[in-house]
Amino acid sequence: MAYYMNRIASGFLIAASLAAPTKGSVTDSANLAARYVADQSVYNAGATDATDGQTVATWADISGNGHDVSQTTEGNKPVFQTGQQNGLPGVAFDGTNDYLFKSTYLLNDYPMSVYIVAESDDIDSNQAALSMTHNGSSTNYYAFSFLGSYAGDPVAGWARAGAVYPATTSTGYEANKTFLMSSVLSNTTDRRTWLDGAGEGLNDRNIQPNVANQNSMAIGRINDASPSDYFSGNLYEIRVYSVAHDAATRAAVEAEMNAKWGLGVPEYVDAANLQARYAADGDVYEIGTTQAGDGDTVATWVDSSGNGNDLVQSTEAEKPLFRINEQNGLPGIEFDGTDDWIGFDAPIIEDAPMSIYVVGRMDTSGAISGTMLAFLDEGGSTDYYSVGIDASGDDGVQFVARDSSFEPLVTPLGITSNQAFLATAIAVSDSLREVRLDGGSLATSALTIDPSATLTVTSVGNLQRSSPTSFYSGFIHEIRIYNVAHDATTRAAVEAEMNAKWGLGVSNVPPSVSPLTHSPSISEDYASTVSSATSVSIGSDSDGDSLSITNVEQGANSGTSGQAVQGTYGLLTVTDNGDDSYDYTYDLDEGTAAVDAISSGVVEQDVFTISVSDGVNADVTFDLTFEIDGINDLPTLDSSVADQAASEGVPFSLTLLSGVFSDVDGDALTWTVTESLSWLTVDNNNSTTPPTLHGTPGSGDVGGPFAITVKVNDGSGDSPVDTFNMTVSSISMEGSTNEQLFTNTVTGVTGADGSRIDLADSDLVIENRESASIRLSTAGSERLVVDANGTVTVNAAGASANALDVDGTVRAKKVMVDADWADFVFEEGYELRTLEEIEKHIEKYSRLPDVPSAEVIQNEGVSIGDSQSLLLRKIEELTLYLLQQSEFVEEQEKRIQELEKIIEVKKRDNE
Repeated sequence: MAYYMNRIASGFLIAASLAAPTKGSVTDSANLAARYVADQSVYNAGATDATDGQTVATWADISGNGHDVSQTTEGNKPVFQTGQQNGLPGVAFDGTNDYLFKSTYLLNDYPMSVYIVAESDDIDSNQAALSMTHNGSSTNYYAFSFLGSYAGDPVAGWARAGAVYPATTSTGYEANKTFLMSSVLSNTTDRRTWLDGAGEGLNDRNIQPNVANQNSMAIGRINDASPSDYFSGNLYEIRVYSVAHDAATRAAVEAEMNAKWGLGVPEYVDAANLQARYAADGDVYEIGTTQAGDGDTVATWVDSSGNGNDLVQSTEAEKPLFRINEQNGLPGIEFDGTDDWIGFDAPIIEDAPMSIYVVGRMDTSGAISGTMLAFLDEGGSTDYYSVGIDASGDDGVQFVARDSSFEPLVTPLGITSNQAFLATAIAVSDSLREVRLDGGSLATSALTIDPSATLTVTSVGNLQRSSPTSFYSGFIHEIRIYNVAHDATTRAAVEAEMNAKWGLGVSNVPPSVSPLTHSPSISEDYASTVSSATSVSIGSDSDGDSLSITNVEQGANSGTSGQAVQGTYGLLTVTDNGDDSYDYTYDLDEGTAAVDAISSGVVEQDVFTISVSDGVNADVTFDLTFEIDGINDLPTLDSSVADQAASEGVPFSLTLLSGVFSDVDGDALTWTVTESLSWLTVDNNNSTTPPTLHGTPGSGDVGGPFAITVKVNDGSGDSPVDTFNMTVSSISMEGSTNEQLFTNTVTGVTGADGSRIDLADSDLVIENRESASIRLSTAGSERLVVDANGTVTVNAAGASANALDVDGTVRAKKVMVDADWADFVFEEGYELRTLEEIEKHIEKYSRLPDVPSAEVIQNEGVSIGDSQSLLLRKIEELTLYLLQQSEFVEEQEKRIQELEKIIEVKKRDNE
């Protein structure tokens, strides 16, 4: 009989049913409130089934309760895509604005159970697959989400006030990998979430219950007044039940959905080192390959590890029995305690290391004893390993070696009749063996076996085969044998996997820890070791395991007991006392930029994560928080203003830069400038804008240094005062009126004769009303002269009749010249000289007609406009000559052709 495997953690959970779930089955249909599957009732428009690539207008609820979701806005519709998962379609959401909605309520608050099969393509963002809102409010809603912003990419069963809270235990998911999220909401505080059947993340944040019915629902986003957390990827199936499912029902629903969507590929923890696995729900045969039925004897128990270590029994009277529905709805192999056993005539494991896990149930009412599994040397029967139940009255699980004697462990591990248990036995070495019952307290054995012994026979149900003894009485449900000694983490994972399958509960209860906030809070300016505590409880452990601190970390910084770990604002040193308590000391990094930047009235937190181990389970963590109260830090002077110099009659301006002062708290700073100079004006004084000092000193202001002070205030106190000096110097003036005017008119003052140098406007105006020139000189040489007549001379000595006289090269990108043009050449009546005339002119003057001689050009220069016009005229005349020649050549060609015709006729006549 085949059994369907449902994945959990790194292994799989076997669903509580005797046959593989079918794709169309619905567990607990009586409590099914809504069901959406991508391969049924997905409509493009109206009742038209969507085809590949079409948008989805309606996704119908196939539970029969009529909770259809829809979308009317085309840009917000998801897309139907075929062949996405296990050959079935999916509904694709873009993560930006796609969603489906219903405006009426689905459920009336908790309890509920929600199952979602999804595939996300963006694990870095928070995404909501399903949300239900109270009264259309953004402050109360349930959201079944995938949280990329939290470490480990956990899933969450609910949200409130726009903030999505993760499950306590991170249940990481991967991008582009289909997964199943299960969430059971039992009451206001008990919300548990699983990913692929694993995790049981507890989210105990409260949401206000029973405010009103849930009055709207959305698929693909958080359904509140400000939509957010849009889902990006494919949704395949969503189920909502109106009850909080127990573990068995949840496992059945998960198995059903995994079967439909192809998520249930069998795997086992540490499969690479698995040597043999016997599961009562695997291949158990009555005879040959005939599957055993209820009450049938067992001839073969197949090793499902793939290594071929099948157990067999050919003697009818010694065969155990196959029984259905013995544990968690699954079968068991029953041994009568008298002569039943089953074995394998070859070595499975010969020596340490090894790890053995047995799920069984004793059914005797008297003394409990018997061997569940033995590896022995059939030849001498003196060397063996066995896992069994002690017959001495201690009812302890034993991992025994050599000489066929049950030697009890130092600490017995009690077995109760008719109660299923998980026995774990690990051979670390030839002389060290560890045993646990139901993952609990550790017992050890130092019994040795000769490491050279060859163990050739494996027996299940008794100790020896040649001389049968110590028969087991009760059920065996599963046995696993590994060829390594598992560490605590791997052992816990195997135990969790087997416990989940066989309904044994949690193998070992993890420690219970609580967040801690140090009190009182710490003042920013406290200048010594600011916080410490001794004998603080690490937590509690219901199994009685000793607790230890394994790690202290913040971000990338971590350490162990006794090591200082750097936080955001200080150093934390945690010391494990070894008695489930710890001491800590926190040193604030006083004076650092991070601490100083905490403003008055602001409380910052330095949060450290502390990992705790019970030696059995994976570590659990809690936060140790220190609160730092900010104080006001006065502004500081960072860079003094340099001393300044001004000149008589010259405008002065200085804008104070913000880098002069700073405030680590980021407070707005008010500037104050104090000065006593009558000519100096301060703009933006006593404001938060850096001030500007400006003015033009006169002759009476010459002198100094004059002190000017600057400071800022952050609203609570002043900065240090910065003082800089101002010195005003005079400008030497000699006798001429215009020289005095140059100094005195830079602000626009005009002389008595109207002359001026005006710098007040954006233009520079130099105006001389006297009958004299304006001269500019550099390097002791006169460069530019503008005389009283307006003639401009550049680098040229003496007066000139030209408006502009330049002694040197003039370079320009473009020169515009006014000139007459020569188009008259082509006008009718233009008298064109003959070529003979031109030839005679050239012979006589050595130049073309109308062209000035070289002597004239040298003496008088050349007019660009006249020259260009003359050159164009000559070009146009040449064009006319060419046209004449063309006509002459054409006429000559015609005459030649006529002569050739006459010659041809005469030749024919002569012939």
